[in-house]
Amino acid sequence: MPLISAATDADAVFGLGYAHAQDRLFQMETMRRAGAGRLAELFGEPAVGIDRQMRVLGLYRVAEAELALLSGEMRLGLEAYAAGVNAFLATRHGALPPEFLLLRFSPEPWRPADSLVWAS
Repeated sequence: MPLISAATDADAVFGLGYAHAQDRLFQMETMRRAGAGRLAELFGEPAVGIDRQMRVLGLYRVAEAELALLSGEMRLGLEAYAAGVNAFLATRHGALPPEFLLLRFSPEPWRPADSLVWAS
């Protein structure tokens, strides 16, 4: 169980993003791709119908548009979380989790909208 000590809220959220990426990276990647209608990039033809439906719903576009409507504090929190995820991606040692190796892909950098699409 990770223990995050931080001097500021932004530092704590950064640490949370890092810890989540360390422990749940494949889940995070599949959830953001599901919200963006991009599962077929990983799973092929069987996921095309789901991707089509998600793109029609436009959840990722809504998540991106919501960023401009958030308070400065909330936006900074989402940016700190994304920075924590990306810090893990940049500094990790060893191989990616086996799911990435089996599907032959690497995660993309995390963006604030990636976190919001989970809440949509």
